[in-house]
Amino acid sequence: GLRLGFPASFNVLILRCVAERAMAQGATAYITRIDLQTAFPSVGHPQLWLKLYHVGVSGPLFD
Repeated sequence: GLRLGFPASFNVLILRCVAERAMAQGATAYITRIDLQTAFPSVGHPQLWLKLYHVGVSGPLFD
């Protein structure tokens, strides 16, 4: 999987649930996967998430 201790099939389940919920609400779901450890190995990741939040990158998965 993409997270230690979680099988890859868990990610498929999450994506399906998000898509089904959006469809039921007549909404659009924008989904992305961000690998901060690979993209920014020398940056403090909690600070990076906070910076992303302050520039508008937020939503239910961040709350």
